[in-house]
Amino acid sequence: MTSIDIEQTAEINASAEDLWRILGEEFTEVGRWASAIDSSAALPGGAEADPDRPAAGRTCHIGGFGDTEERLVLFDRRNHRLAYTATASRIPSFVHDLRNEWNVAPADGTMSRVTAHITAQATGVLGALMAPFLRRKLGSTLRLSLEDLRIYAESGQVSEARRESA
Repeated sequence: MTSIDIEQTAEINASAEDLWRILGEEFTEVGRWASAIDSSAALPGGAEADPDRPAAGRTCHIGGFGDTEERLVLFDRRNHRLAYTATASRIPSFVHDLRNEWNVAPADGTMSRVTAHITAQATGVLGALMAPFLRRKLGSTLRLSLEDLRIYAESGQVSEARRESA
């Protein structure tokens, strides 16, 4: 089994509360600002099942990965942390336990720090061979998402990449 572990951090000129609203409270609306995501919607049974979460999770259509189901496994308003597991119609069968965790924290002055941490397991010979490609793909998608978030949080406008992907 080959572990995939990618962590990226961005400093964004927005309050931690504003970033948490975008990432956490508006979790199901990621398709509004993230250029890698064509569309997003809430999974059924969220707030009714757990009033401390905006939804049970979300569905997204992501170019290259197809339709995904992202289930919230951690939603911590107080500490501005969330995590979700993801399954997708086009994620190869050798990829297991795909998880993404986001953390928002105040930095200096008006800046806040957003950290995203993706983990997964790639199994078998094919998984070992394809893990470097998967790391690059997930890493580039994560970099793009952090840049889209920065632009959206700082300006209130979607990025040029998001406008072009819509």
